Amino acid sequence: MFTSYGFEHGDYPVIEAQTTWSAALAAGVITEALLPLDTAVIVIDLPQIGSNGQPARTYRVGTVNFSAILHYNRSYFYATAVTELAAAVRERAPRGR
Repeated sequence: MFTSYGFEHGDYPVIEAQTTWSAALAAGVITEALLPLDTAVIVIDLPQIGSNGQPARTYRVGTVNFSAILHYNRSYFYATAVTELAAAVRERAPRGR
């Protein structure tokens, strides 16, 4: 069964990409990401304080690469930071190298 975000099982958060992209889309995930429908994904939520000072949540979709980071460190925030850093480095890298 697809869950709308990474539910915790016991004392540990879900760290595996346990559903497919097509199941996530069918459950109502809206994003600009373009993935093959059979891609394994994990959908997580990141609690935060919104600009109005109220609790808020940001939802993220990760692939098996995101799950691999979670095997190293089970923090969704850590895995998100690593993913965002990698994207920033990739954007600034010279083309053709």
